[in-house]
Amino acid sequence: MSIHFFSRFSKLKRGGEMKNYTLLVISIIVFFLVQWLVFPASHSIAADIIDNGDPETSFSGNWSNSSGTDPWDPNDPGANSLWSRNGTTYTWTFTPEDSGYHDLEMWWTEWPSRSDHIPVDIEYWGNTDRIYINQGQNGGQWNLLNTYPFEAGTEYNITITSQPGPSSTCADAIKLTFVPNYNIKPMAVIDSISPNPAAPSDLVRFSGHGEDLDGSISQYNWYSNIDGHLGTTANFTTDIPLSAGSHQINLIVYDDDGEPSEPVSQTLVVQESVNEWVIDNGDPGTSFTGIWRISGALNSWDPEDPEATSLWSRDGSIYKWTFTPSVSGNHTFSMWWTEWSSRSDSIPLTIVHDYGTDSLIINQQANGGRWNLLGTYYFTAGKSYDITITSQPGPSSTCADAVKFNYVGGDINLPPVSVIEAITPISTVPQEEITFMGTGIDSDGTVASYAWESDIDGIISDQETFSTNSLTPGIHTIFFRVQDNKGTWSKDDTALIVVRDCASPVAIMPLGDSITLGYGESTTSQQMIGYRGELYQQLAGDGYFIDFVGNQTDGLFASGLSDLNHQGIGGITASSVAENVYAWLVENPAEIILLHIGTNGFTTNPIYVEDVLDEIDMFESETGRDVAVILARIINRQPYHQETTTFNENLQVMAESRIAAGDKLVLVDQENVLNYATDMWDTWHPNNQGYAKMSGPWMDEVIGLLPICGTFGPFIYTTPILTSIVDSEYTYRMGALGEPSPTFQLISAPSGMTIGQSTGVVSWVPTSGQKGNHSVIVQATNSLGMDEQRFTVDVTAETIIIDNGDAGTFSTGAWYVSGGADPYDPNDRAANSLYSRDNTTYTWTFTPSVSGTYQFSMWWTEYPSRNTMIPVSVDYSGGTDSLFINQSINGGMWNSLGSYPFNAGESYNITLIAQPGPSSTCADAVKFVREF
Repeated sequence: MSIHFFSRFSKLKRGGEMKNYTLLVISIIVFFLVQWLVFPASHSIAADIIDNGDPETSFSGNWSNSSGTDPWDPNDPGANSLWSRNGTTYTWTFTPEDSGYHDLEMWWTEWPSRSDHIPVDIEYWGNTDRIYINQGQNGGQWNLLNTYPFEAGTEYNITITSQPGPSSTCADAIKLTFVPNYNIKPMAVIDSISPNPAAPSDLVRFSGHGEDLDGSISQYNWYSNIDGHLGTTANFTTDIPLSAGSHQINLIVYDDDGEPSEPVSQTLVVQESVNEWVIDNGDPGTSFTGIWRISGALNSWDPEDPEATSLWSRDGSIYKWTFTPSVSGNHTFSMWWTEWSSRSDSIPLTIVHDYGTDSLIINQQANGGRWNLLGTYYFTAGKSYDITITSQPGPSSTCADAVKFNYVGGDINLPPVSVIEAITPISTVPQEEITFMGTGIDSDGTVASYAWESDIDGIISDQETFSTNSLTPGIHTIFFRVQDNKGTWSKDDTALIVVRDCASPVAIMPLGDSITLGYGESTTSQQMIGYRGELYQQLAGDGYFIDFVGNQTDGLFASGLSDLNHQGIGGITASSVAENVYAWLVENPAEIILLHIGTNGFTTNPIYVEDVLDEIDMFESETGRDVAVILARIINRQPYHQETTTFNENLQVMAESRIAAGDKLVLVDQENVLNYATDMWDTWHPNNQGYAKMSGPWMDEVIGLLPICGTFGPFIYTTPILTSIVDSEYTYRMGALGEPSPTFQLISAPSGMTIGQSTGVVSWVPTSGQKGNHSVIVQATNSLGMDEQRFTVDVTAETIIIDNGDAGTFSTGAWYVSGGADPYDPNDRAANSLYSRDNTTYTWTFTPSVSGTYQFSMWWTEYPSRNTMIPVSVDYSGGTDSLFINQSINGGMWNSLGSYPFNAGESYNITLIAQPGPSSTCADAVKFVREF
């Protein structure tokens, strides 16, 4: 937009248009007469001049001093102008003191190479103008470029861009002169038009405003190129829907002098009336995971398209259609698939709609090649909704073809929605009062009735909110539903609550694979405790009465007191857990299971996890015992594994469907708790820091299933240490729950054994005369009762074992990990032995702390190539003994090779020499047992 100088004089006369040149001349004379009367020469308006090099200038590229004559300032003998070429820029920044129009003038110097077509970009109030100047003429004087409005206190840039060589461009000075008594044209702004695009039935909301530097906005005019005049206020909503089509919406505002703004415009699309939407496979709005192939089945949608296809997949891949309706209301939903002999008859399908997510199971063995009506749902125009199908395990197949939505209006009664707002407390002891609060939502009516039901006690209330203290002990699945004024019931909202006494601890089974075991930084059984140690210590520290159960015990020497029982088995798959979990629960009945499974035998389909849950349900049904399962979205891998996230998403869909049906199931997100860059030990297992983080989500969910026990009797939860060595200190720190805190005492113990009454620390230094087995009975006691633990400690002579790879070993040549069975240590799942050949050596260095005679033994693993005459040299205090061993027999056990004297503090080498190939020689472990 350009505003020409003489156009402003027409605004001084608003009674009518000037008809001829005479009127124009009269107006000019009147204008200058007014200027002379109002602003005499002694009060002339000052101009703002910004010269090159002033603080208000900036530039890009190189600008050099010009030799052009008559630079501004004529009164400054040192004045200069600048020149440049090839796209460099020079900018003057103007900050006016007065709001209003200003004349903009520019000064340049002439030179033979000056360009005659130089762009100047001028920022002004609400816009930017570009004009072109000819610097081949009018140099050494002020040249009026145009007149522009500016707002006081705001910075505006005037920028010149140099033109390509060999031409040159001059940057010298600009001048801006305020022009008073000149009305400034207002500016219109369209803030929003909503909705856009609009459905055929939508009423459209228009919002805008006007700006005027020297007055106020008095009038608005909205106009459509299709429907004509729309409104005269800043904000309004149409009374009737607009015509279908692409509307050019214009807004003009008028200031208090009646001056109109330039029109501003925006496009509004009003959609044609559509009652049916079909989304075919491959259309925009579809996405998938895994591999989907073209099916050979007949009768794909579209029947009128001879090249139409359907897709198929299996094993947990998903296909998603995203529906964005153009009209709000009820829509029928239908699906089209093709039949094939392998199609699954039990395929999960989820539909997101305005009132939640529905989970359906469809049978693709029937009704192929046609539309299958699956329900009616409410959708809002402009929102997006996902329809997702999950392929089932092979050899079955799952088809993805097309979905269809038909608008049926708003006259169908929508079911209400029930919401359990709060149950307080969610775990309690018998006869303690529990308060239930629910609400109902009905978008097209009112809620008329309420129903609360327990899977143990049946109907428990018909009120929106109520309290009771008479629930039967057990783990209750609570169902809450509401009925609308037309008699339609909602789907159930569900929750778990626990009513349980404190006569015994709550049995919790950590169940899973090596991640439950705790494999990672700790690779020996005696140190592996994973998340279990941190979780138990948090629960016990907060006063919960609990007992970890399972037939596995790992982590005896891990830090902190913990209950070591669990059911985590390294390498186990979900299908193997499903085969065994019933028997494990018979052996160690659990009330809560912490289930983290799916990493081994990986597939994105959680069907085998569902088999585990089915087996747990069967155990409940056949034994009458309630079991709540806290099911984890499993941890991901390092580096990130997208299919693990897909598995977790499928797992969540499966779990939510079971929860809605009343399964005693709680979801916990372990995938997003770890920082995989810092919390992983290897690809699959966390480090100790990562395991500690995993305990947090378990803790958050477990405590909701545990009663708050004010007082309870003692319960010893620690695992005793069952071995000791002569003349070495035996220490076992007992741990016992109880409120008030229990005290400890020895009921039966070998001579010299003591226990800390308050600490539970059992201490003992057995003598050489106390070799053998010793029975121990300990008690934990408080005012509510007593718990007793019985165990046997086996005292042996001092034993030192040096395994391959331990401190005190070294080798020559190359030694490789052997495939021989039963390496030492039998309790270490990562144990291995080594092998070599061709005169390499392996040495173990023994440094006893006590002088004496020690029995020396060696452990190796068998393999078909093992040599039968392997030399071993044994250093001892009297010299060196040379032996030959046969490693083709007695593998996977200790083999005694003699007794030798050793002096305390001295180091002795035991060296084995590998024999020539093709035979092999094993290096595993050596053992020294002090005899006297």
